[in-house]
Amino acid sequence: MVPNTRTTERRKYVRFSADMGTKFQLTKAGDHLFYSARIRNISRGGVKLLADRRLEPGTVVKVMVLEPMKALVAHCAPQENGAFVLGLNFAKDISLPEMLSFLERQTSPQWTNSATMVLSMRN
Repeated sequence: MVPNTRTTERRKYVRFSADMGTKFQLTKAGDHLFYSARIRNISRGGVKLLADRRLEPGTVVKVMVLEPMKALVAHCAPQENGAFVLGLNFAKDISLPEMLSFLERQTSPQWTNSATMVLSMRN
């Protein structure tokens, strides 16, 4: 008998591939800087970012998806090119209509760089 070597998927939601510019902000007091990142995949429960900053797991950030969303850094992995992959869990899951709206925007030419999305980000 051969043991089952398949790992069980524990994720609550399906991930969707993405390649979209965004910004995030640390939520600690006094930090009003915005940092650039790219969304590499997204689900209703979280997002994977590619960024040039290392963040410790447990760090709370505000990331721009459709609107500013609070999220917790679950993991941070360095890449060979000096960038970091950040796995973020949203404080509140995205609704299905919001998820569909995000996916629709990603395919729209006016949103591919997402620079205009950042203008509405507030504390």
